[in-house]
Amino acid sequence: MKYCTTQQFELINFHDSVIDKIEHGHKTIKLHLGFANLHEAHKENTSDTAVGIKPCILIFTGVKSTEARVFD
Repeated sequence: MKYCTTQQFELINFHDSVIDKIEHGHKTIKLHLGFANLHEAHKENTSDTAVGIKPCILIFTGVKSTEARVFD
């Protein structure tokens, strides 16, 4: 895993990323995304420009409850 962070969430861009899979576990939800972009100011980014992370997994921990709706 090249990039792993629990901070600076506002410096990660998920715009237009496709959700490939959703995993629901005990107090966790994992969103498997097609990509994300790590802003150049993010502390995990060692590049001078934004970098694409492909594939990307967004993990929510400590989930207390969930509700889902499907829109077509």
